[in-house]
Formats: sequence, C-alpha cells, structure tokens
Amino acid sequence: MKLTRDELRELICKYKEQGLTFERISEILDEEYGIKRDRQSIYGIYKRYMNRLEKDKEKLRTDIDIINIAARNEYFSNIKKQVMKLESNITESYIKTAVEKYKDDIQEIEDEMVEIVSDGIRTGATKEEILESISYKGIRPTEKIYVKLATKSFRNKIIESIETIVAQSIKHSGDTSVAKELVKEFPTGNSVTVIKNRYTW
Repeated sequence: MKLTRDELRELICKYKEQGLTFERISEILDEEYGIKRDRQSIYGIYKRYMNRLEKDKEKLRTDIDIINIAARNEYFSNIKKQVMKLESNITESYIKTAVEKYKDDIQEIEDEMVEIVSDGIRTGATKEEILESISYKGIRPTEKIYVKLATKSFRNKIIESIETIVAQSIKHSGDTSVAKELVKEFPTGNSVTVIKNRYTW
C-alpha cells in the first residue's frame, strides 16, 4: 500500500499519540508499508508537521494552497493555473496578493522541502520517491525547483562534511591553528569558533 505524504504524516502523528518511539514508528512503516525512513527522518517529518499545523491555524485553506503551490513552481502562470484548478472561484488578483504577502511562508516550505530531500538522500530514496514525498495535493515541484532543492541539499551535505573535518583538525592538534587555515581554503560561512562549538565530541 502506497501512502501519500499527508497520509504518512497523519500515520506518524497517530503512532506518536499512542506513545510509540520514533524508532518503533520507523520499524512499523518499514514492516507494514515498505517505507524506509530512519528514526531521525521520522522525527523530522513529525516536528515539521506539528510546526506547520501551529502556523496554519490562522490562515485560510486557500492561502495554505497558494503557499504550497507557489513553493513548487517558479512561474506565476503555473501557480495561478494550479490554484484555480483547486479553487475555481478565486481571482488572479487574490493569488498575486497572497504570493506577495506570504513570501516568508513560501520560503519556509522550500526550506522544509530541502530537509525532506536531504532525509530522502540520506535514507537511500530514489528521485521519484522524493518527488512523491514533496508533492502537495498531487502537485509535484517543477524540475527546475527540484534541481534547486537537491542542489541546496547536496551543498548542505558538502558544508557539513567540511565542517566535520575542520572540527577533527581541532581535536587532532588541540588548538585551532590548522582549522583556521582550512577555513581560509574551504570557507563554509561559519567561523572556526562556531564549528568548534557545533561539532563537539
């Protein structure tokens, strides 16, 4: 049985309400649905969903649709067409205003999708499986948006790898002299102090 993203979220919430651990939920999803997600991935899905529910309390259903569709498209004409397919009596002007008004929310959805793509890559999901997991009401991100999300995801992995090695150099030498040289050569956007504090063993 194949679950949609929304069904998966609801199922995880149901199991969590029953008091199951994220580890156990991961095992059940694998055994009963063939869904391979590790404990960390299940926790991420749950946390993001809870945060989203909290934020969505004040928004209209139409606005939520616009935000999610806009995050999956680069052109307004596509956003308009897809929103109007879901909400037949909505105006172009309303959609345009909502896209402008909810720019930050659209960015949050994009950031959430980057995390989902990262989870998928880490757990060995195929591109097709990842696209399915980031679709909204059957609407998938365009290829251009997916490339942007995957690029961000892999960039984050590269930065994390570099910072892990920089942190190992601190542990190895007992000071930050090597780390400072590495950060000059491979800048990640974080200082040696931030890296040292973030990656402690």
